[in-house]
Amino acid sequence: MGPFYKYKSHVTVQKSNPFAFRASIMLLMKIKYSLFFALLWIQSSTVLAQTPTVNPDVFFAQGIFAIPANEIAQAELFVRSNPNVQVVRLDAYSNRFFILTKHMSAFTEADLRSWLGAYGDELTCIQIGIHGVDPVAPFPFTSCNEE
Repeated sequence: MGPFYKYKSHVTVQKSNPFAFRASIMLLMKIKYSLFFALLWIQSSTVLAQTPTVNPDVFFAQGIFAIPANEIAQAELFVRSNPNVQVVRLDAYSNRFFILTKHMSAFTEADLRSWLGAYGDELTCIQIGIHGVDPVAPFPFTSCNEE
């Protein structure tokens, strides 16, 4: 035998295991899915941790008014002209009103009555609360003792 026979290669070739390749692929898939679900869990817990923002300085007022039908539009325009008012609804059919304020530090029944000017004395069953915190009573008002 020639001189090439006495030099053996130091590289050993292992017989390939057909299950080793499959096992490594399965391990990579497990890692991939684990990372995916971990990121999904983090994302969902972040979204669930966010609470809706409530403006404690935005108020609502609702109740019943006794304004003559031909003067309702004028009263509504008068309230809309107030810079602290965001939404005004005066319903001529049911004689109900709903007012939503802009950001204010406080809102009282006296404030509400002053906003309606001469019509302020025509309000009954008044409910005032913090928008998004206090429940708005459904119509018709069943617990109103002033009617």
